[in-house]
Amino acid sequence: MLQQERPCPIDVESPTLSDCGGIGVRGTNTLTMLFREDCVLEEALQQLYKSNPESSPLSVVSAGCSVGAEADSLIALHSQSGFGGRLAVTGFDISPVAVKAANTGRYFLPASVAQDEDVFAKTRSTLTDYGFTPDFHNIHRSPDLYRGTRSSRGYYQIGATSLRAGHEVVFTEHDLAEEAPLKGTAHLVVANNVLYHLSPERATRALQNIATILTQNGVLNLGDITLSERTSPWVERNVELLEEEFNLKPIVFGPIDQPVMFARDQLHA
Repeated sequence: MLQQERPCPIDVESPTLSDCGGIGVRGTNTLTMLFREDCVLEEALQQLYKSNPESSPLSVVSAGCSVGAEADSLIALHSQSGFGGRLAVTGFDISPVAVKAANTGRYFLPASVAQDEDVFAKTRSTLTDYGFTPDFHNIHRSPDLYRGTRSSRGYYQIGATSLRAGHEVVFTEHDLAEEAPLKGTAHLVVANNVLYHLSPERATRALQNIATILTQNGVLNLGDITLSERTSPWVERNVELLEEEFNLKPIVFGPIDQPVMFARDQLHA
């Protein structure tokens, strides 16, 4: 079972914050999370360091990167890990609008967070401590890149440019269900909240392509595989596929015993 070794960055209840500690922000016209499932991301980084102790830069792929929050969360958590070294982060997403937003390195935090002083103080210190550049002096209207307009609500702008400095970070449009880029180059592939959006056939193809991106010592993090009556048989079949076709075995399990992280046998014998 995956055990949380330290508190998540934010552990208070608020409409702005997720149950697992994520900070709710906007990147385009939809809500996303910085530090979503940060305990799982931290575990993925620890497995990455364990499997590739001498590699620099460490190559990380965010599969289905959306507006970049997962990639920036990984960089932020890496900066606090004490492991050191650079990351080479590549984000892939099928949406050109999301990729455009990811490359701006900007997020928008609802200004309403300031109504609760405790939540506001914890949010501000977390973002600053982890290397983001929040502007809490000016209220902005966040852009809706899909419509080419701006929201009428007020937001604080959160910058990730300084966080990314010193690392190689690129986001690009790509359909992982069609083709695998960068074969055999990634030390860590993170594909949270991605596969369940696809049909079972496309999800299987995407999973196969994602697996081929990994180096021999690579770690695959699938995060929150949603188990249900409909998805459970698909999950079981694809766990078998990862084991039989790619020699990737489950090494970390989630709270209801679903596999969330995979690596090759010899690394975790």
